[in-house]
Amino acid sequence: MNYSYWRPGRLVLADAAEHRKPRATPAWDRIVSVLTSTDALTLTVFCLIGLLVSLAVILTFPGFSEAVEALQRYL
Repeated sequence: MNYSYWRPGRLVLADAAEHRKPRATPAWDRIVSVLTSTDALTLTVFCLIGLLVSLAVILTFPGFSEAVEALQRYL
């Protein structure tokens, strides 16, 4: 019977870890990455749709703005 020992782990080289410092990203790249994130784009589109719907309702129904002002006085 053979009782050989088998280790399933990886081999790790002695100089495998490089000690480089992370590059500092410019401020402009960080700003662009925040503005192009999916959360920011979704929020922007949602707000633009709300603004366009509000403008369309105000322009379609001229008395709508007066009705909203009257409601705001009571609340």
